[in-house]
This record gives sequence, structure tokens and C-alpha cells, in this order.
Amino acid sequence: MEQAAASMMALRRLLSENGTHVGIHRRLDLGPPPDYSVVDFGLIERIYGTFFAVLAVWWLASLGLYIRRRHTPCIAEGGVCLTVVGAISGLLVCADLGLHIVLKRWPCSATMWTINLGLSTTILTIFFRGVLVFRKYNLCHWKASFFTTLLSDPIPRDRPPVSSASSISATSVATSTEGLVRPRTSSSQQDQPPAAVTSMRRRQTQASEPHLTSHLAVWVTLFAIWTIMAQVLTTKNRLWPAVDYSDTSNMRCALGWEYAPVTALLALYLFVGCPLASMKLRDVNDAYGIRTAVWTGIAAGIPAFIVYIFWVFYVERKWPAVLVVFPDQLWTILAEVANHTTAVFLPAVRSFTEENRRRSVTLCLNMESFQKVLNNPILFAEFKQVAIADFNVDNALFYEEYTSLQDAVLAAYANSPNTTAPATATPSPRSSSISETPHGIELEPISYNKPSDIAPWVEECRDPTFTLPSRPNTVAIFGPRRRSVADAWSKRKEPVIGSSSNSPSTTIQQPPSTACNHAYQVPREWIIPPHLLARFQSFHDTFTSRNAPLEVNLPSSVADVIRRAFMKRGPVQVGIFDEAAKEVVWGMFGNTFPAYLKAREEGPKCPDTDRWWNRFWGWRPGKRRAGVDV
Repeated sequence: MEQAAASMMALRRLLSENGTHVGIHRRLDLGPPPDYSVVDFGLIERIYGTFFAVLAVWWLASLGLYIRRRHTPCIAEGGVCLTVVGAISGLLVCADLGLHIVLKRWPCSATMWTINLGLSTTILTIFFRGVLVFRKYNLCHWKASFFTTLLSDPIPRDRPPVSSASSISATSVATSTEGLVRPRTSSSQQDQPPAAVTSMRRRQTQASEPHLTSHLAVWVTLFAIWTIMAQVLTTKNRLWPAVDYSDTSNMRCALGWEYAPVTALLALYLFVGCPLASMKLRDVNDAYGIRTAVWTGIAAGIPAFIVYIFWVFYVERKWPAVLVVFPDQLWTILAEVANHTTAVFLPAVRSFTEENRRRSVTLCLNMESFQKVLNNPILFAEFKQVAIADFNVDNALFYEEYTSLQDAVLAAYANSPNTTAPATATPSPRSSSISETPHGIELEPISYNKPSDIAPWVEECRDPTFTLPSRPNTVAIFGPRRRSVADAWSKRKEPVIGSSSNSPSTTIQQPPSTACNHAYQVPREWIIPPHLLARFQSFHDTFTSRNAPLEVNLPSSVADVIRRAFMKRGPVQVGIFDEAAKEVVWGMFGNTFPAYLKAREEGPKCPDTDRWWNRFWGWRPGKRRAGVDV
């Protein structure tokens, strides 16, 4: 015993003189200490000092860039607050472990606080970011399936609506006092039971970042309370007199009951959280790579933990000198770096590349191509699947219900007693809504191995001379300070309907959007038919009112006009939502349509049932959601 104690004291003096330490859970009580005479401790300290200095600069720079680009979709949809909190906690953990490697002495109390709060916060932020993406994706699917038939369409399907109003008289309706919208005469969500609206509010709250951030704050508070109690009762990690690793017999701060909560959290994270997250997130196909970032952050902890255990209980016993050059704390630091790279650095870089890609794709398209998708029920169903992955399904649902409302207005005026339908009446492009299908949007995807009706214009869009004729160049779709599209729309060059010119800007047979289509069918100053007032009020309560269940992003000038019209006592015109529809169409064209084209080019990703991991996770044909897999 005396010889072993003398050997340990000699090793401690040697390491203290050379200014480093050799790891965690040291077990050198048998035999003489290793020979460290050939190790240049000064060089090792300089190398690690430079490495950690560069790491800190990169960490802070990438975090600053991430915060600066927080308004871009690929960052905003992944939980900015949760990511920033996780990055700061990871930086604290890396700083504590790095100081252990570089400095000669470091207080054990600081390590206890850093591990209990920093490491636990990092694990919890990864978990809650996964929950956020999972709930957002499911919420978009729930919206698309539940609100496909939000407003019942009174148009008989056996009689197509009239698409022209050249001989329509509005006398019988325009002079009716029943056309007045009284304040709040129509109850919100009239076509849905109150439980449906309550369920929507609950799902939106659960899928919001503030809700999950509050849960994170509760858990961090509990860990802080435990650490305070441990600091009061502990003797091995006391504040004064300070205890550091050089004061311990094994050259390391003791890992005792003070670390019990974070140890239990780490075990749950590795053996329960990681497998559960792999199963839950495997079908979440978001358009920004958030699922991949979360899954990588989760998976990075497993190999790091395994190697760490191997380093402590095998390498440290067999080759103690290896830990001088490559300490075991470095594995935890590498796991934190991997998590920061996928959660902060790559999304910040992707915010530039994704924006440039979408802008370049948009400049090679025109509204004619997009109109083909909007007017085709099958293609529009695929487009909604991409909008779900883009976390932007509200705009697609707004457009679908808006066109249904306009078809109902056309049918109401065409079937009026004083109305004579013209002989050249033709059905509206989207009179056959996809809501006729039994399961809403659950349609079979188009076969990508055969030519389809979208193939010609996809090839046409690759032509560098194929420009956007009807969209003004001054419209900036990207960026938080987007000017009103409605203002720019009013200055555009109107297309010539039915022109025989071969120019791309004059060959279209209809205006660029259905919003513009209906402007040529019913005069927009006519009032809403009385029996459709409830539908218009419900549409407003669903999409354009403040804090609506499916509130779309509109300029304040457009939204205020709509809200004032429904709040005052007076008639409401049938074109009340036209400017909002233009904004929504341009928003889908600039943001979701490029992602849709990319998905069409890549085609659906069909899992191979013969792969062992698919059999292990229980994959079955038909289990994945129908549509475009981004």
C-alpha cells in the first residue's frame, strides 16, 4: 500500500510539473507509473489550446450567423430558440472539458454545474426539436385532411357552374336587404362542431416553439434545483476550500450521487429516446433537412458514449499514456461539435443555398406553368403534399377553398331567376375539386416512369429563354421585408385572353391565376348572394381573421380591408378576397412551387422491403403517406 501510494504521489507531482492531466476514473494503484519522459506536455498544451480557440471562434461565428438568418424558412421552422439554447449549453460543456485538458487545475464544482445543467440542456433541446418537427409535420397533415371539406360546396356536381357573366343580371340580389353582413351574425366555424376548432387550437399550441420552450424551462429549473442541493450537501465538489482534479487520488473529480439526474437522463436519451425518435421521425419528410439535422444530433451521442466507455475502462487501464495525447473528454467534445454542426452551422449555410436555388428556379418559370398545377386536381394534390413538407399548407388550403367559393358565387348568379346563362358557358378550370375523393388528399401518386402532362412544361422551364412574363421584376418574394404583391400586380401587363400570338406572354388562354379568372366572370363589386354569407364569414374566420386557425400571411393593408368589411354593417362584395388570393398565389409560386419542381424531378423515394433495416422497423407497403416524398 505504501509503495502504491508513493507511486501515485510521484505521478501527481510529475503531471503537475508538466501541466496536464491524463483523464477520468484513473486506476493506477498497481505497479509503477508509466514513463512520461518522452511526452512533450508543452507542445500538447499548445496544440489543444489552439484547437479550442479556433473551435470557440467557429462556434460563436456560426451561432451569430444562425441568429442573423433566423427569419429564413429552413431555420425558422426548426425552432430558433431551442437551437440557440442548445448551442450555448454545448459551448459551456466544451469550454469546461477543454479547460480540463489545457489547464493544470480546474474546480470540480464548476464541472458539476456544467455537466448537470449544460449537458442536460443539450440533450433536452435535441429532444424537443425532434418533437417540434414531428408535431409540425403531423399538424400540416391534419390540416390538409381535416379542412379539405371545411366549407361544404352547395354546387350540384351533375351541373357544372357557369364561368361567364356577360348576360347576368344582379338586380334581384343587389337590391336585397338580406345581403347585409351584420356584425358577428354568422358564428365562427359554422360548418364544424366546436370540438374541431378546439382540437385545432390545441394542436397548434402543442406544435408551437413557445409551448415546448416552456417545457424545457421547467426541466432546466428542476436540474438547477438539484444542483443547488448537491452543492450544499457535497464534500467532493465543494466550493470552499475548492477541490480540483489534482487534489484527488485518481486525478479526476469524483462522479458520485451529485450526477445522478443527468446520468439517468443520458441513459433514457441513449436507450429510449434515440430508438423512439428513429421510429417517429422516419416518415417526417420536411423540405429543409430539419429531420436529418435532428436525427444526426441524436445519433451522434451513441457512438461517442460507446467510445467513451471503451476509453475509460479499457484504454486507460492498458495504455495510460494514450490519454495524455488523446484525453477521454475529447469524445464528449466531438459529440457536441457534431450536434452543433448539424443544428446550427449547416442550416445557416443552407439558408443561403436554398434561397438562391429557389430564386433561380423561380426566375426560370412563369405563372402559366404554375396554373397548370393549380387547375389539375391530381397535380394539385401532389402540390399540397410538398406544401406539407414545406410547412406551408395553409396557402394551398386557402386557394382551394377560395376557388370553391367563387364557383359557388358563379352558380348562384347564373341560377338566379333574372339570369340567363350564355350559350358559350364553360366549366371553371377547377370545378372538380379533389375534395370529391373519399380520403381527401390521399391520392395515388403519378407514375414517374411514364410521360405525364407535366413533362412538357417541366422541360420547357429548363429553357433559359423561358422567363416570367406576367410577374413584375420589382416584386421581392424572399426576405422578411417583402413589399405588397398586390401593389406590384396592379402595375403588371395584363395578358391577352384568347390571343393567337406565339409569344409566351400572350398564348395563355386564361389570366395567370384563378383569382384573376373570376374577375372576368362576375363583376367584383356585386354583393355576396344571401345564402353564401355564412360561407364567406366562415372563410374569413378560418383564413384571414386575427389568430385564425389557418391564418395566411398577408400584408397589413390587404388584411385590414378584409377585416373592416366583415366588422362593419353593410354589404360585402364578392371580390373581397381577391387581393388576398393574389398574395397567396404569388407566395405559393415563389416559395412552394420550386420545391415541387425539385420533388417532381427526383421522384418518389420507395423503400426497399428487402433491406434488413426496413424489416427491423416493420415497414409495410402502403404505410407511408401518399404523395411526393421530399
